[in-house]
Amino acid sequence: MKTLWGLSAFVLLFSVFTACSSSEERLPKYQPDLGELSAKVDIFRFEQDLMALPKDSTKIKEGIEKLKEKYPDFAPLYFGQIMGMPDDRPDFAPRLLSFLNFKESQLLYDSIQLAYPNLERVEADLEQAGAHYLYYFGGKKHPFERVYTYFSFYNYGTFTLEEFSGLGLDFFLGPNHIGYLAHPNLKNAYMRRTLTAEHISAKMAYALADRLVEQQAKRESSRLIDEMIFNGKKFFLAGAFLPQTADSLLFNFSAFQVEFCEKGEQGLWDYLGEQDLLYSSDATKYRKYVTVGPFKPELDLPGNSGSWLGTQILRQYARRRRLELKNNRPNSSPREIDQVIIQEILNESSPEHFMKRYKPRK
Repeated sequence: MKTLWGLSAFVLLFSVFTACSSSEERLPKYQPDLGELSAKVDIFRFEQDLMALPKDSTKIKEGIEKLKEKYPDFAPLYFGQIMGMPDDRPDFAPRLLSFLNFKESQLLYDSIQLAYPNLERVEADLEQAGAHYLYYFGGKKHPFERVYTYFSFYNYGTFTLEEFSGLGLDFFLGPNHIGYLAHPNLKNAYMRRTLTAEHISAKMAYALADRLVEQQAKRESSRLIDEMIFNGKKFFLAGAFLPQTADSLLFNFSAFQVEFCEKGEQGLWDYLGEQDLLYSSDATKYRKYVTVGPFKPELDLPGNSGSWLGTQILRQYARRRRLELKNNRPNSSPREIDQVIIQEILNESSPEHFMKRYKPRK
């Protein structure tokens, strides 16, 4: 009976989500007043200096040393961890020379230079992300102060560390880039749709949020609701760093997927509860709701729809707590209150703590 009900529920969800309008206006994402707070971002085109190395066995070693002098922190990481050819091995120079003379390396590099002669828009977005990071976490430094661009033949897209960040531009060449079509992890249309210039800043913000949550937050258990809240923390933080960025970019959704979830928030919440999924620990049953996946509205809910719902729970929580703390701490500044809320979200592992007064929008 539950299987038949599940099929009927999906049909009902689809009709409700696509035919009804939200009965309540969805509030915009919270945007704090940064005042005079700003953040400087420098983007270094490592891939340009890499491909400018002499492609000559008699000069390559000298070129490598100059490259390592210019990029003392990033070059060893790039060669050793991203490309898997540590620069302290005796065969490093000839291996790098082979890479530089590899026809596909030049073709991919040329595609990147054509698509990204400059990165001014990304720089501006990351300045905003860096300023919001400083607003919420304090200090004087942020991970986007230095951003190194590179390519890795689709191995590493974006990452952040304490002192700098990395941006793999070969992951943002557009959905029809030929290299994606043969890549097992990128060839599907729902993945290729997100490999665009418009997604760079959102994915950089998410990389930072992912690192912070993985370092500081914990899952209470292995239930779907735990995964929803844990993943929701990452998307919540990414949205806090880039509050003006559309949710479609943050969640890697299409505009229709966002509308589908927003108009059907109540139905989505009810469905997960009625199907005994919210508190299920069987990942085989719920994994598709908290991972990236295709979207066929006539058959199923969007991939990561559970993570989206977890984010809405946290946004409601933050909105309520902001009002409560303003009343309870009249002498605290808005920034101090916002910093308290961010730490509460990171440190509290119980989903029930955030769900106490959650009300899905109808």
